[in-house]
Amino acid sequence: RLAIEGNTLAVGVSQDDRVGPGAGAVYLYERSGAGQVPWQHAQTLHAPDGKPGDAFGFGLAIYCDQLVVGAPM
Repeated sequence: RLAIEGNTLAVGVSQDDRVGPGAGAVYLYERSGAGQVPWQHAQTLHAPDGKPGDAFGFGLAIYCDQLVVGAPM
């Protein structure tokens, strides 16, 4: 899943295994300007209470400076 707003890109990887199998993660990228400037990894987010199978990052939305991350129930 992808969400983009201005110079911020969020990539949801709901099957990321760093916290546990299928726990999920969101990778945030930023760029310093428009055009051909490459995206730079800025931060990796995991659910604060993440556990295997959560699929954190399954849904994403960005508006202004707010990021909403979802997971299936």
